[in-house]
Amino acid sequence: MSIRLRLTLLYSVIVVATLGAFSVALYLTMAYSTRAFMENTLAAEMKRLEGTNAQALGYTQWPVNAVGESETYWQACDSQGNVMGRTDNLDEHHLPLSPDGLNRVQAGTPTYEETRINAVPLLVYSQPVVVDGETIGILQVARSIAEQEQALGVLQASLAGGGVITLLLALGGGWLMAGASLRPIDHLTRTAQMVGKERDFKRRVEYRGPQDEVGRLAMTVNDML
Repeated sequence: MSIRLRLTLLYSVIVVATLGAFSVALYLTMAYSTRAFMENTLAAEMKRLEGTNAQALGYTQWPVNAVGESETYWQACDSQGNVMGRTDNLDEHHLPLSPDGLNRVQAGTPTYEETRINAVPLLVYSQPVVVDGETIGILQVARSIAEQEQALGVLQASLAGGGVITLLLALGGGWLMAGASLRPIDHLTRTAQMVGKERDFKRRVEYRGPQDEVGRLAMTVNDML
């Protein structure tokens, strides 16, 4: 493997690794921010419910009509997770609660879970209804996260496409840069070959660049000649 190719690959690896680290950090930041926004939105909806309908109903019934915005889904369960009521926009579906989630809620800890209903991704927030230190029910609120998943998918595809383009540019640019950097050495090599072939030891390597490694090598060859 030539030095030029090795320099090109090294340059490309450095560029791609840097871009990859940036892309991963950007994606994780966006995913975290999006998830935090949805969690805060659901928590705010739950507080609004607690201050209005749920308090008025005493957590014993549930309105059959939609509460709040149409894209928000509500459901009430007893302490065992059995559905007591839900909003009309859920149709015949219900918001699931996993066994682990049920255990956490029964222990008094609100929980977030992702699920899918008719292939639509939802984020479900389940919160215990605690009276006199005892969990007597569970309130659930959910919203679709399809737009957020789609946005993250577009971001992921864009970062992947940008990574491929950057790799190609890095390979091409690295090849040209390595060639330009090694051109003086190539010239020195040809001159040395001609001196050896013609036995013309009065000939010298012409070098007008900086006194870097290549410059010192040219001076050494001239001194040797």
